[in-house]
Amino acid sequence: MSDYDRYANTRYGAGLARSGVAVDQGLRAYMIGVYNYMTLGLGVTGLVACLVVASLLNLFLHSSGLQFGISVVAVVIFAGLTAWDTQKIKEMYSANDDGTVAGRKSVMGALTLYLDFINLFLFLLRFMGDRR
Repeated sequence: MSDYDRYANTRYGAGLARSGVAVDQGLRAYMIGVYNYMTLGLGVTGLVACLVVASLLNLFLHSSGLQFGISVVAVVIFAGLTAWDTQKIKEMYSANDDGTVAGRKSVMGALTLYLDFINLFLFLLRFMGDRR
Protein backbone atom coordinates (compact mmCIF):
# COMPACT_ATOMS: atom_id res chain seq x y z
CA MET A 1 0.00 0.00 0.00
CA SER A 2 2.97 2.37 0.45
CA ASP A 3 3.53 2.25 -3.34
CA TYR A 4 -0.05 3.33 -4.10
CA ASP A 5 0.66 6.06 -6.65
CA ARG A 6 4.07 5.07 -7.95
CA TYR A 7 3.52 6.58 -11.40
CA ALA A 8 2.76 10.05 -10.03
CA ASN A 9 5.04 12.81 -11.13
CA THR A 10 5.74 15.58 -8.62
CA ARG A 11 6.24 18.19 -11.31
CA TYR A 12 3.28 20.58 -11.57
CA GLY A 13 1.09 19.78 -14.57
CA ALA A 14 3.26 16.87 -15.71
CA GLY A 15 1.49 14.27 -17.78
CA LEU A 16 -1.66 16.33 -18.13
CA ALA A 17 -1.67 17.63 -21.68
CA ARG A 18 -5.14 19.14 -21.55
CA SER A 19 -4.75 20.90 -18.20
CA GLY A 20 -1.26 22.04 -19.25
CA VAL A 21 -2.87 24.05 -22.01
CA ALA A 22 -5.30 25.54 -19.50
CA VAL A 23 -2.41 26.44 -17.21
CA ASP A 24 -0.61 28.10 -20.10
CA GLN A 25 -3.73 30.12 -21.01
CA GLY A 26 -4.21 31.06 -17.38
CA LEU A 27 -0.57 32.10 -17.11
CA ARG A 28 -0.90 34.13 -20.29
CA ALA A 29 -3.99 35.94 -19.00
CA TYR A 30 -2.27 36.58 -15.68
CA MET A 31 0.86 37.99 -17.32
CA ILE A 32 -1.22 40.20 -19.64
CA GLY A 33 -2.93 41.57 -16.53
CA VAL A 34 0.44 42.22 -14.88
CA TYR A 35 1.73 44.11 -17.90
CA ASN A 36 -1.52 46.09 -18.21
CA TYR A 37 -1.21 47.21 -14.60
CA MET A 38 2.45 48.03 -15.15
CA THR A 39 1.55 50.17 -18.18
CA LEU A 40 -1.15 51.93 -16.19
CA GLY A 41 1.35 52.55 -13.39
CA LEU A 42 3.86 54.01 -15.82
CA GLY A 43 1.17 56.31 -17.21
CA VAL A 44 0.24 57.55 -13.74
CA THR A 45 3.92 58.02 -12.93
CA GLY A 46 4.32 60.08 -16.10
CA LEU A 47 1.36 62.28 -15.14
CA VAL A 48 2.55 62.75 -11.59
CA ALA A 49 6.04 63.51 -12.86
CA CYS A 50 3.68 66.30 -15.97
CA LEU A 51 2.54 67.74 -12.39
CA VAL A 52 5.81 67.96 -10.31
CA VAL A 53 7.78 69.48 -13.20
CA ALA A 54 4.99 71.96 -13.98
CA SER A 55 4.76 72.91 -10.31
CA LEU A 56 8.50 73.50 -10.13
CA LEU A 57 8.36 75.55 -13.31
CA ASN A 58 5.51 77.60 -11.87
CA LEU A 59 7.66 78.45 -8.84
CA PHE A 60 9.78 80.58 -11.14
CA LEU A 61 7.14 81.80 -13.60
CA HIS A 62 4.30 82.60 -11.16
CA SER A 63 1.76 82.02 -13.92
CA SER A 64 -1.86 81.95 -12.79
CA GLY A 65 -2.89 80.09 -15.96
CA LEU A 66 -0.31 77.37 -15.34
CA GLN A 67 -1.40 77.15 -11.71
CA PHE A 68 -5.02 76.70 -12.83
CA GLY A 69 -3.99 73.94 -15.28
CA ILE A 70 -1.90 72.18 -12.65
CA SER A 71 -4.82 72.30 -10.23
CA VAL A 72 -7.26 70.86 -12.77
CA VAL A 73 -4.93 67.99 -13.67
CA ALA A 74 -4.12 67.29 -10.01
CA VAL A 75 -7.79 67.17 -9.02
CA VAL A 76 -8.46 64.64 -11.79
CA ILE A 77 -5.42 62.55 -10.83
CA PHE A 78 -6.20 62.47 -7.11
CA ALA A 79 -9.89 61.76 -7.69
CA GLY A 80 -8.82 58.78 -9.80
CA LEU A 81 -6.27 57.67 -7.20
CA THR A 82 -8.92 57.87 -4.48
CA ALA A 83 -11.21 55.58 -6.49
CA TRP A 84 -8.31 53.25 -7.32
CA ASP A 85 -7.15 53.01 -3.70
CA THR A 86 -10.71 52.41 -2.49
CA GLN A 87 -11.01 49.44 -4.84
CA LYS A 88 -7.57 48.19 -3.80
CA ILE A 89 -8.54 48.35 -0.12
CA LYS A 90 -11.79 46.53 -0.89
CA GLU A 91 -9.87 43.74 -2.67
CA MET A 92 -7.45 43.40 0.26
CA TYR A 93 -10.28 42.44 2.60
CA SER A 94 -10.37 38.81 3.61
CA ALA A 95 -12.80 37.26 6.07
CA ASN A 96 -10.01 34.87 7.10
CA ASP A 97 -7.74 37.62 8.48
CA ASP A 98 -7.22 37.63 12.21
CA GLY A 99 -7.64 40.80 14.25
CA THR A 100 -4.00 41.88 13.95
CA VAL A 101 -3.81 41.61 10.18
CA ALA A 102 -7.22 43.22 9.69
CA GLY A 103 -6.19 46.07 11.99
CA ARG A 104 -2.96 46.67 10.08
CA LYS A 105 -4.80 46.61 6.77
CA SER A 106 -7.32 49.10 8.16
CA VAL A 107 -4.58 51.48 9.28
CA MET A 108 -2.72 51.28 5.97
CA GLY A 109 -5.93 51.75 4.02
CA ALA A 110 -6.90 54.75 6.15
CA LEU A 111 -3.46 56.29 5.67
CA THR A 112 -3.63 55.81 1.92
CA LEU A 113 -7.07 57.39 1.66
CA TYR A 114 -6.07 60.17 4.06
CA LEU A 115 -3.16 61.17 1.83
CA ASP A 116 -5.38 61.03 -1.26
CA PHE A 117 -8.02 63.22 0.39
CA ILE A 118 -5.50 65.75 1.72
CA ASN A 119 -3.91 66.17 -1.71
CA LEU A 120 -7.30 66.35 -3.39
CA PHE A 121 -8.45 68.98 -0.89
CA LEU A 122 -5.29 71.08 -1.33
CA PHE A 123 -5.58 71.09 -5.11
CA LEU A 124 -9.31 71.85 -4.90
CA LEU A 125 -8.46 74.87 -2.75
CA ARG A 126 -5.90 76.00 -5.31
CA PHE A 127 -8.38 75.37 -8.10
CA MET A 128 -11.21 77.32 -6.49
CA GLY A 129 -9.32 79.82 -4.37
CA ASP A 130 -7.63 83.16 -4.99
CA ARG A 131 -10.48 84.70 -7.03
CA ARG A 132 -9.84 88.41 -6.70
